[in-house]
Amino acid sequence: MNKYERNAVEVSLDSFIDSIIDIRSYFEKPISFDTLSGLGDWTLNLIKTHLEYDIDGMTESLEDSEDKEELEYFTELLSWQHDALNLINKAIKYNKSDKKQTN
Repeated sequence: MNKYERNAVEVSLDSFIDSIIDIRSYFEKPISFDTLSGLGDWTLNLIKTHLEYDIDGMTESLEDSEDKEELEYFTELLSWQHDALNLINKAIKYNKSDKKQTN
């Protein structure tokens, strides 16, 4: 890539990062299901992918942990991650069914 092509990628990635930060701000406060599903398929799938990756990492942490307090903490986090993933999956499914009804 020449320097102009690299710069184009950098600008695009900067914009992407800014968008992700904006999306993150939705989750700083309570979020309704309508708002969640309104984030769009691409965004929901991105969040889903990262949650699944984090769940895998948390599961490994649980398997490696021998400390009772740490185990309780990781178990609680894992539960929250699963709950969040279930809601994300529900929003993705809702969006797919909503699109079928509109077509």
